[in-house]
Amino acid sequence: STNVTSDDKGTFVYAYQLGGKYRPNYKAELKDSDGKVVATTSFTDSPTTTVLVSNLQPDYTSSGGGGVNSAYYAHQSQNDNVSPVSPGQTATHDGKQAGVIKAGQNNLQWDEGLFGFKPTGTIDAFATGTLTYDVENQTGTNPVWMTIEVGDPVNRDNNKSYQFVPTLNPTVWHTVDAGVGQWYLMDNSGNATGMPMTLGEIATANTGQSIVRVYLRLGMGPGYLGSGSGTIAWVSNVTIGGTAYDFVIPTSNPTTKPATSITTTNATLNGTNGNYDATDHTFWVSLSPFTATLPVPAGIYSTPSLGSISAGVAFAPTLLSSLTTNGVPSVLPPITPNTTYYYAAWSEVGGAWYPGAVLNFTTQPGPVFIDTNKNGVLDSGEPSFLTIQSAINAAASGDTIHVTPGI
Repeated sequence: STNVTSDDKGTFVYAYQLGGKYRPNYKAELKDSDGKVVATTSFTDSPTTTVLVSNLQPDYTSSGGGGVNSAYYAHQSQNDNVSPVSPGQTATHDGKQAGVIKAGQNNLQWDEGLFGFKPTGTIDAFATGTLTYDVENQTGTNPVWMTIEVGDPVNRDNNKSYQFVPTLNPTVWHTVDAGVGQWYLMDNSGNATGMPMTLGEIATANTGQSIVRVYLRLGMGPGYLGSGSGTIAWVSNVTIGGTAYDFVIPTSNPTTKPATSITTTNATLNGTNGNYDATDHTFWVSLSPFTATLPVPAGIYSTPSLGSISAGVAFAPTLLSSLTTNGVPSVLPPITPNTTYYYAAWSEVGGAWYPGAVLNFTTQPGPVFIDTNKNGVLDSGEPSFLTIQSAINAAASGDTIHVTPGI
């Protein structure tokens, strides 16, 4: 607390340095000389960074710090090493993008799902930060635990693991604050040892040691089988220290963007890659509506291979005219004015191609057109041309050719 004197109008200004640590919620109280609260206010702080939990990979195959990896694990016996069996999963659940964690499925005692995070820094700074996550249990009674690994990021044989177990299994979204909970030192068999500890006590016992991993997981063992149905839980909005982790539903599909710089004989195609790195990407173009599915439909033309592209990166702006160098099934016919083109962005991930939405644009009309209904206005469906001779060549007996003044 700090003593502050107001002016004769009761107004005062007091600057307070927050200390450089991320804490999401603050409350300030003003007390009089008798200690009575006469005013109060609260405000929130924003995380320093946001990491998207996407492009899921098995945690134990990665190295280095600062990244995020997730995996779905299985234990066949209590003493087996952890081995990934399939990628981690994300899905939309009750209005949130969330990670799906499962345990005890199909009477497998050691079946377990987890999400592993790799924050950087020491346990000292970690213990003063914020450790929260939103959780909802769909089935079963197995709570979502948070486990931290402290020690050497490279040689992990002698590292220590500490575990926080919440006291409830909420059936609606609930925010769990592991920073104020009780933690236990875990032995190599996954059993809690010793007396409960606070994060501060863990930091004191391991001062200067690195935080190697933080896991959100479900417990293992026959007690969590639930007659074969096991437990399914969802986690979202994870905050570890100053970093917020958002669960993003992975998608290989790129986003087709509107065409730009549209002229009478060209346009620029645009797109953005999905949230997986792609080994190749391209555009499909057609003169008629099409469905972006494989095998390649008839009448589709494509750009040449545009090469590999990272997750979330915009496609290089690509001219429609570039399709004339490599077509499927043949080269694109000459681009004409007032013509509608349909197109979609495509990305290749893991040997498979994924499409974006099919959009369309119409090239600008030419200065000369065949005035089919003889109203002096270029109407939809009336062909336009760049030169008078081109219009004459296309006109039939009795057609009226309209020429824009100045041609």
